[in-house]
Parts: sequence; structure tokens; C-alpha cells
Amino acid sequence: MDNKFQTLGNEELLKCHKTAFLCSHKVPDETFNAIKKWIDTLNSENCIICGCLSGIERYVLKLLVQKNVKIILAWSESMPQRIEDLSLRLSDIILSQSMGEGRLLIVSPVFNNEIHETSGMTADARNRMMIEMANHIVVGYSIPRGKVSQQLYGRRNVTYLLKDDINNCNKSTLNEGNNNNDDSATSMGWAIYKFLKEHYDTAGSLEVRKMLFDYLKLQAPAPSQLHTNILMLVVKNYDIYPDLNFPVFFKMWGINSFQDEDWKAKKVNDHWIPSVVSRVISKLQKSNDKELWPILAKKILQKKHDSQLWHALSELDEIRQNKNLRFSILCKALSDKPNDPKKAYWHLQLAELLIEANMHNEALCELNIYKENINKRGNEPAYKYKVLTSKISQGTVPCENNTLLYNKYTRLAEEYIQ
Repeated sequence: MDNKFQTLGNEELLKCHKTAFLCSHKVPDETFNAIKKWIDTLNSENCIICGCLSGIERYVLKLLVQKNVKIILAWSESMPQRIEDLSLRLSDIILSQSMGEGRLLIVSPVFNNEIHETSGMTADARNRMMIEMANHIVVGYSIPRGKVSQQLYGRRNVTYLLKDDINNCNKSTLNEGNNNNDDSATSMGWAIYKFLKEHYDTAGSLEVRKMLFDYLKLQAPAPSQLHTNILMLVVKNYDIYPDLNFPVFFKMWGINSFQDEDWKAKKVNDHWIPSVVSRVISKLQKSNDKELWPILAKKILQKKHDSQLWHALSELDEIRQNKNLRFSILCKALSDKPNDPKKAYWHLQLAELLIEANMHNEALCELNIYKENINKRGNEPAYKYKVLTSKISQGTVPCENNTLLYNKYTRLAEEYIQ
């Protein structure tokens, strides 16, 4: 017996070749005729997995009982103790004869004996259970972008009784905008993106991670807008599922899969929005990844000076252990807008390295810039400022500015990013 679900009835049916029946709750009228024709082809040798939640499912279950077909009934609540209890719930569908003759097995993914009402969560769990159990799947009708069509994306063992429905779904509704790419991987990728965009925060961590992994398995062409959109979905929703390992996902997504425009910041309504790459770096830093974001940072810095990124690199453990390189990177970080109050603490860090190098004139200049910026913000200097100031020789005259210093010692930093 499979330990993923509870059972009541003839467990030998699990060894049969099993066909699952799935269908959206709301269906067009022609669905009933299509289903009736399908069931007319069945006999007592067939084993069908079906549910009994919706009207259409009960219609199918009733016909299957009348045909004496082997049935695996997928239940979405706590397992009933007796078949009579289930028959009472199903009203006009009598299951006791099927059970007595060994043609019925009831299965449920619900292990909590106190759940006596179906919820969205238990219904989804039931559908996943049916899909995993089945050798083949028959779909009566699937609403475009509905739960059934999304749960079955990418599966090859599916027969759609109303074929026009699924064809239209794949070719138009699930595709993004005016995407006309007939490539199946790209089309299915857009379907995954559309679903995740609408349901990311409600689908649950397991389902989201499964769909992202399935998307990556498609190996849709990249770089592409689809590939970038998938990445940004994860970036924007970074905090929803802490168990989604972003560095691992990003490594599989591909560090070389950015489009040219992904490296550029955009101006929207007089506000600058950071580039896609910068936002990815931010999330990698937040996840404490020390492998991937420095590589990306270097790629950005090869294209454009970014003082924030330069300073972020200076905080890496490997850089802090190399004082000459850290000194050079701090100089590079301060070479643009050195009097920016946001950079006040950077001056304190550079002053410490200058004192160690016995360059007191330049160090005092940095300390003065730090204090001036701190005063502008209405803050008191840090204790470290007082400690460093006490190490400066008395009578030291500070440099007027350290612009020449910054420019002189940037070579190591520039070599580091190559």
C-alpha cells in the first residue's frame, strides 16, 4: 500500500493500469456528451480514478458504477469509517455493491481524522494524488488558466475529450501578450509564468518550487523576456517563501542569461528603478550568498561605475583580509561624490587604513569629512572616530581633499573586477 494516502476497500486495484478523470467544475453543455461517449467505451476490465466533489464528477461516478467499472474513488476529506457513511453523503450513488464485489477502493490524502469538509487545500491535494497515481489521465474539460489546466501542464499522458479547448488554451490564453512563438517549451513557459504571476502568494511553497523547477527543466530559449520575467517573479516575492533557496535557483537560471536591458536602470515617473541585475544582487546579498553576487557585481562594474557596489565588495571577507586591495576598492568607491553624507562611514573605514599606513595627513582629511557629514545628519560621531583621531600625531595638517589619492590608488580595484 502506498503510504502517501489512506485507503478503504480493495487495495489490489492499485496494481491495475489506472486512468484518472479530471474536469473543471464549470463545463459547456457538449462536455456531457463527450464524457458519455468515453464511458461507453469502458468495461469491467478498466480501472478509473475519479472524485465526487462537483456535479460533473458525481455524474461520471454514477455512470461508472452502472458500467461495473473498477473504481478508485478519490476522497478529499478524512476517510469514512464505513462505506455506508459515504453512501449517505453521495445520496443517489450506491457504492456498497461495488465495494462488496471488490470493484471499489477509496483513497484520501487527508490523514487528519477531524477534517470533514473539503477545502481548497484538500481539493488540490486530492488532485495531485490522482495525477501521481494515474498511468493515464482523461480530461472532460479544462477552463483556460484554471486549476486543472495548470496542474497538468507539461504532462504527456493526457487525453482531452474537448481538444479545441486545450489547443485554444495553449495557443492564446496562456501565452503572454502577443507572443507568437510556436516553440512548445516557450509556450509552456509562458503558461507557468502566467499562473505564478497570479497565484504566487497563494499556491504554497511546495507548488511554487515544483513549478519553477519544471520551468527550468523546459530549457526555454534564453536570454529572453520570459526568462527574465520568471527570475523577477522570484525576486519580487523573495520574502514569501523562506525555504526557496534563491542562490540555488539563480545558479540554475543561469548567471549569463541576462538580456542587455537587464543591466540598465530605468526611469519611471521621474524615479530611477534599479536594474534587474542590481535587484538580483540585493537578494543574493540578503540570502548571505558570497559566491554569486560578487561575480555579478564585477560584471556590472565592468560596464558602469557604482559606488555602492564597490563598497559592498570592500566588505567581503576575502577583501578585508587583503588590506591593499580593500584600500584600493574604498578609494574607488569614494572617487565619485566623496562628500555624499550616505558615504560618511566609508571615510572612517578608509581613515583607519591610512593611519595603519602612517599617512596621517590623508587620514585626518578623511576623519574631517566623516565628522562634517555626521554633523549634517545631526548625529554624534561614532566611538571609533574618537579612537582613530587619538592616533593622529599632534600638529598634523590635513590634506585639503583626497581626490588625487582616490585616483592614484584605484588600479588594484580595477584589476580585481576584470
